Amino acid sequence: VEGTVTVAAVEGETVTRGEALYELNDKPVTLLYGPVPAFREMKKGDRGSDVLQLERNLRDLGYGAGLYVDTEYGADTEAAVKRWQKHLNREPTGKVGRGDVVFQPDRVKVVSADAALADQVGPDGPVLTIASTKPVVRALLEQTDGALTSRGTKVEVDLPSGKTVTGKVAGTVRPEKGGAEAESQEGITVEVVLDGGPGAASGEDAEAAASVRFVSEARKGVLAVPVEAVVALRGENGGYGLQIVRGATSTMVRVET
Repeated sequence: VEGTVTVAAVEGETVTRGEALYELNDKPVTLLYGPVPAFREMKKGDRGSDVLQLERNLRDLGYGAGLYVDTEYGADTEAAVKRWQKHLNREPTGKVGRGDVVFQPDRVKVVSADAALADQVGPDGPVLTIASTKPVVRALLEQTDGALTSRGTKVEVDLPSGKTVTGKVAGTVRPEKGGAEAESQEGITVEVVLDGGPGAASGEDAEAAASVRFVSEARKGVLAVPVEAVVALRGENGGYGLQIVRGATSTMVRVET
């Protein structure tokens, strides 16, 4: 998007959902939360994961009255967008342009303001550099592992520093069009936000490879034993058991799964 910077980004500032990163042509470029980057104009009739995350933001910002949150940009979405645009002093078109919003998984910190007040910027011109306030890891999964990409799926991450931390899937990520990632990707890229905030990872973990384990199911109060220790039980009920030895006596305990 081309234009003139009318309000420049502020270096060191933390920006949260619904706040402006900067203003272009006297219109705010707003931060919204979500893993899918803004890659098109969104309007009535569109469908997709970007529409879904837009609707979630509208709901969480207080514009969700009468809004059904799904992947379809319907009349309800258009009405919610118009209410939001009026609040931002934008023309209430009901459409969200590609340059109107920036999607990030969470709040961000402005590392540097690359364009000053009154600077002319183009589609490829840098305006600011931002960084997440929460460490983020991206993992490439096979298409057959699609069930693990649900938002909120728990993971464990082994960092290069030797530290193991927990996190949650924020969502799937669309590769940048024409980029190397888009050309080579045959699976699904998910974005994981680490628990514990900025202190979850150290400097040596930045931009380094990490190992991610997905926790598809967890049970508490379960005793894990080697399969060789499990004994097949005879009788009409069958099943399996575990022999518990206490001193000179032993007891067979049925295994429940």
